Amino acid sequence: MHPQLADLPDDDDESRRADKLSGAWGRHPLLGRMYLPAYRAGTEKVAELRRRFSAQALLPVLYGCSGLVDVTTIERVLDQQSDGR
Repeated sequence: MHPQLADLPDDDDESRRADKLSGAWGRHPLLGRMYLPAYRAGTEKVAELRRRFSAQALLPVLYGCSGLVDVTTIERVLDQQSDGR
């Protein structure tokens, strides 16, 4: 198995995630309609970044060790670090 695939969620994680998305968050009158699309967009973005960057480069930035980042700024920070800036 590829090393980066070894830590992907298993079926139990997927069912817990589905429960979370369909539970109280999913039924919230304002946030419920935004929660699933935002969760999916974030999940897809992290998956894309994992394909493009090594875990050693990505994880510290993803977990805030290089300052505050969001879905629109994380790529800039990763690119700057790979350029040595």
